[in-house]
Amino acid sequence: MPYKRSRARRECEARLDLLVAAATKSSSSVLDSEVRQAALQGILVQMHSALEEYYNSVIADWVVAVTRTRPRSDSVPHRTRSWLVHVPHFESYRHFAYNADERRFLDAADVANYARSYFDDAGALPVNLTGARVVGTRSYPSFDNIKAVFGRLGIDDLRGFLNKKLSFNSQLYMQSLSDTRASVTHKFAPGITLSDVKSYAGKIARLVVWLDHALNKGVGLGTRSAIWSALC
Repeated sequence: MPYKRSRARRECEARLDLLVAAATKSSSSVLDSEVRQAALQGILVQMHSALEEYYNSVIADWVVAVTRTRPRSDSVPHRTRSWLVHVPHFESYRHFAYNADERRFLDAADVANYARSYFDDAGALPVNLTGARVVGTRSYPSFDNIKAVFGRLGIDDLRGFLNKKLSFNSQLYMQSLSDTRASVTHKFAPGITLSDVKSYAGKIARLVVWLDHALNKGVGLGTRSAIWSALC
């Protein structure tokens, strides 16, 4: 099936276009220079927020598409199911590893507390399956967070894929986006131009293109193609 842009990608691109248009208006020479800078800096921060919204939304949309299109455990990658089964018990695992308190561990990680439907391919998905549970504490769009969450979906070579598509070190690419965002939130923020803002929007849009392709490639093939179509 040919690749189609996810809804989250389309919305991110539309938001970036609107922000570029706002930046163009805000760069007018009739505005005081401090007002121009404040506007451009705020718009740049909003562009980074568009990346964050894309990342969280596309995972949430995928989960919704799964639960609406084929709400069985075998429509969810094994690694995702393993994450969802075990994440509620990580603290118990850590406590047992450090303290070897077997009785406390067995009570805390009682077999009845596991989401056992994930073990059965034909089992119905739990109603509390959400994108937020898949993302967990890694909602900020850093390289390490996105790599970890995509890994939970069974997508392993994200670094290699993005390095090839971006023709650049993907970790440094994403770190530069975060660093630029952070720099304009400081008291003594550097001056930026309309050209800087347009360049930043282009970098985010390019990253979103290939994140979308990576996700489609990882979870949108074979019997899961209908699920990807449902989130587009």
